[in-house]
Amino acid sequence: MNKLNSVVYQKLLLQAEEAKVRDMKKLAIAVLNGLGTVSDEEKTVYSSTELKEDIYNGLWKLAFNVIGYHDLESADIEKLNNAVAFATNNFVKDIEQALDVEGKIGPNEAKLPGQL
Repeated sequence: MNKLNSVVYQKLLLQAEEAKVRDMKKLAIAVLNGLGTVSDEEKTVYSSTELKEDIYNGLWKLAFNVIGYHDLESADIEKLNNAVAFATNNFVKDIEQALDVEGKIGPNEAKLPGQL
């Protein structure tokens, strides 16, 4: 998983604090939990494939929350995989649209031989 740089980390932290003051507690708690406690200035290679794998794995954990919530005794992972894979693609696309970066290559993507 790629960590946030300190600039965006601090801005998001301040927005979460403002959300608390504005009595938007659910939003503030979600952002603070998502941020964690540390940013990272060290640039690392992080491909779009790795991004999607991290989200895919995270969505599996959330799927297990749904299974636990319903106290199920069995689940078909092939059916779940279709839903998780679909959700992964839509999640990335929707978040990139909200950030106005859809279709852009992230700066931590590995460089191609001609770009070195």
